Amino acid sequence: AYTDWRGTEVGQSIGTPAYMSPEQASGLSHMADARTDVYSLCAILYTAITLCPPIKSTSIHDMLQRVANGKVIPLHECLASSPFTAKDSPIVPDLTRIVEKGMSMRPEDRFPSAKALLIALNNIDTRVRPRHSGSKPLFRLSN
Repeated sequence: AYTDWRGTEVGQSIGTPAYMSPEQASGLSHMADARTDVYSLCAILYTAITLCPPIKSTSIHDMLQRVANGKVIPLHECLASSPFTAKDSPIVPDLTRIVEKGMSMRPEDRFPSAKALLIALNNIDTRVRPRHSGSKPLFRLSN
């Protein structure tokens, strides 16, 4: 069977809509930069800590509209209903702030890079659990 595969076309959105940044969902892929990736990374973190996606919808079109307009389910709502979240954990408030910053509607309000996001995540680990000499951070920055 013949498949007409043309690859990605200019201006075409690619990715899972619930994890796309607002600029991607709006078709403004020319605005994509490191902050776009930060948004997607934080959307994945959102799902990992809440066990629910940041956007729920019954159609891709509606989902893209919700993402483009910043209609993310408030993290605290998903967090409250998650059976696996350690709600009393001292990292939850800091982690929530980091995820919300990384998923800001405006790119200029997000972390400027994945490295900046990683540094913020490592700072949570430093404050929560004092490191003993020789202990390793939660994540490691490569040179």
